[in-house]
Order: sequence, then structure tokens, then C-alpha cells
Amino acid sequence: MDEILEGLAPYYLHVSYVVRDIEAVRESFMRLMGVKHFGMMEVPMQAPLLMRGKPVDQPFRIKLAVGRVGAGGSNEIELIQPLALGDDIYSEFIKTVGPGIHHIAFLVPDWEKATAELRAAGVPRILESQNGEFHFAYFDLRERIGSAVEVVQYDRQAYEMIENLKGPRQ
Repeated sequence: MDEILEGLAPYYLHVSYVVRDIEAVRESFMRLMGVKHFGMMEVPMQAPLLMRGKPVDQPFRIKLAVGRVGAGGSNEIELIQPLALGDDIYSEFIKTVGPGIHHIAFLVPDWEKATAELRAAGVPRILESQNGEFHFAYFDLRERIGSAVEVVQYDRQAYEMIENLKGPRQ
């Protein structure tokens, strides 16, 4: 894809919840909402990682669950549980807000082009990492829209890992 479509909306990927008990929330989504499968894994959050523009000194771990939703399973619900309440954005969210919707995400083909307007407007980045073609950042749009916005560009390995984690299309 040579040209990026206008705006982020065409690239909507998921809504993400930060939770205290990922197993209980996963079960509720499956039983009450009909999500057929949630793949789960532990993820080390480590360098290269910036939190509010500063390198993260202490790596941390999260538990991540991803399930397919929407027509044909084209979208996701993501669950994140910090594995130890510490000095990270997920623990901070649990401590200050409680469990709930943390961010909405957009999977873009070109991170630089897709985020140019947000960066030009000086929208702060809460958490960011870039490693080769894999790049993500949470932009702090809580005051404007009620949640952070994640813009992510996957490399092939990350894309395939997430697709496999979500399980088969419905």
C-alpha cells in the first residue's frame, strides 16, 4: 500500500481494557458477550521502551489476551493485566482509574505518516517502542476523547504472532 488512507479510522483494530484479573474478565467476555476464543501470553515490556519520553529503567511484564470480534472476526478485544503493580502505565491506570477501557488501537501501514498530525499537534506519548518495522505509541487523548489512542505498525513476525494468538476467524 503506497498511500495511507485519510485519518486513522480506516485502520481501527481494537479496544483494550486494563484489568486486575485477566482470567475472570476473559471468562466474562466469553460467557456474556460470546467471544469464542482469547489467546493469552505473557509479554516482557523492555528496551527500547519510552514512558512519557524517558527510557524505562525497570522492565516489567504484562499478561495479554486477544480475542476476535466483529463481522468475520476482523476486529479485536484486548485485555492487559500488569503482572506486578509497579511503575508502569498499566499499574498506574489500575491505581488511579481502576479497571476499564484504556485505549483504542489503529493498525497502520506507515507509522510516521499516520501519526504526523498527532505529533505536529504535540499530543504527548504515554508509552512508545520502536524496533525495526514494529512501532507503537499510546497518544494521550484522554481529555479529548476519553481514552488513549494506540497507533501501531507491525512487522511480519508481530502480525503473525497476534493473528495466531487470536485463533481462527469466526
